[in-house]
Amino acid sequence: RGAADMKGALASVLGAFKAIRDQRVKIPGTLTWVLLSDGEHGDQNGAAELAGRGILKNIGGDMVLYTESTSNNIIRSFKGRIFFEVKVRGRSVHVSVPEKGINAIEKMARIVETFKAELLGAAPHPFLGPCTLTFSTIQGGSAVNVVGGRCSGTFDVRMVPGQTSAGVLETLRGVIAEMKKEDPELDASLDIIPHGAREVTEVGENEPVVRLMEKVVPAVRGRPNKFLPGIESPGALRLFIDNGTPGIFFGPGEFISEAHLPNERVPVQNLIDAAGMFATAARAVCGHEPF
Repeated sequence: RGAADMKGALASVLGAFKAIRDQRVKIPGTLTWVLLSDGEHGDQNGAAELAGRGILKNIGGDMVLYTESTSNNIIRSFKGRIFFEVKVRGRSVHVSVPEKGINAIEKMARIVETFKAELLGAAPHPFLGPCTLTFSTIQGGSAVNVVGGRCSGTFDVRMVPGQTSAGVLETLRGVIAEMKKEDPELDASLDIIPHGAREVTEVGENEPVVRLMEKVVPAVRGRPNKFLPGIESPGALRLFIDNGTPGIFFGPGEFISEAHLPNERVPVQNLIDAAGMFATAARAVCGHEPF
């Protein structure tokens, strides 16, 4: 666990620094390695904390290589992401008289069945693919012999260009409002989990970081870059961009689909190539050297 996200990239960055040191390369610019935590929980104790304290803005810089898993290819276009929580309140009674209660779990089941990505009205993007809506956790009830009086669930929406977190929230709250008209006993609320929204992001194809890595990739591995879709979200990279430093996803792990697995792996050649690419990019940007 963690080989692709993020141990492999850490090893490649260390390899790049070691190569620069061993070759006694003098870089007149500033090369900064920012190691972040809390990426799975909204970055509040990582990049968001640095942004809030003004550190990301003070670091500045010409560009960022955010070392997520891309198989050493460029990701510059990203879906947005929203983490939602829906809560349903019912009325608990003994299961021998269920008609006297309101089963919050059954009400939640109807919401799960109703909430589909198609409700959001977004056509599939030709590069990033479709908008998705996926339920991920559900908790409810108190005992096997009690009608569930409360139930909560979380779900994830991946947005495509043209969608915003505010617009998606408004649409889904409207769906719940219509469901309440049909079922007056439905008592449900919907909110975005704190720090759970990341908007759709795109870094321009002519940004220096994109143009640089398009040259670096074939120079090191002998094969051209392949642009990949950012089907997850921009993660904390969005905070760097918002603070004035454009960047891309670029790292040795094969792809996001290989992350968060019990048997994560990274091809050894990817690690070696990434180290060479990071070192080459650093020399080109900080030292203004051709390659």
